[in-house]
Amino acid sequence: MFTYVAIGVFDVFAVFALALKIYRQPLKEWILQIGILAIILSITSYYLRVRLNLYVIDFPLQAISFLLFFRYVMQYRFIFSSIMIATTLLLYLDIQLIIYQFMTLTGMDENFLSSADGFSAYILQVCGIILAFLVAAVYKVFNFGFAFIAAPPHSFYLKEDYNKLINKGILLSNIAAFIIILGTLFIFQKLNSNILFFISLAVFGMNYYLSKRRDLN
Repeated sequence: MFTYVAIGVFDVFAVFALALKIYRQPLKEWILQIGILAIILSITSYYLRVRLNLYVIDFPLQAISFLLFFRYVMQYRFIFSSIMIATTLLLYLDIQLIIYQFMTLTGMDENFLSSADGFSAYILQVCGIILAFLVAAVYKVFNFGFAFIAAPPHSFYLKEDYNKLINKGILLSNIAAFIIILGTLFIFQKLNSNILFFISLAVFGMNYYLSKRRDLN
């Protein structure tokens, strides 16, 4: 259990590092709150996946938790919370799928993910975490990313104009992203990892493009 929870904590921090650095947001001041969330989500994930065999709801539950955390704890406006989480989770998913493909190409059993706390699954997670932190560091060091989102807390009295074409695009792209996130396991099991990779990569690319457009506006 300790190994699973420890890796899970770093996994959550990796998601936040990616999200906040891609969108040029502060990270250090949220370390404590993120740490508490990470421990809660990691323990919950352990019992869902390992003890109760309810792994199908683990990733969607984490995605919803991230969205609510950004909205109500960090106090980002909803449209910004959703695009940060959607873009980040799709990128993180693609990173892990690339590692998965590499591992299976080296002769590893394709079904190793069926054991949530197996050694191979740990290797996949650790590699994904390291790559995510490296990507976040590159964005930070080279000042990459997008600057159209102001640092929180946001004013919730200001309403976003969803009649603008760019905002409609962001909203629809985010809906598509969360459909993929919620259905990740189903797509992975019923279709295959390649289809999941290309679908998530396409929607990630759309979110990234729309973020760029919003940044230029």
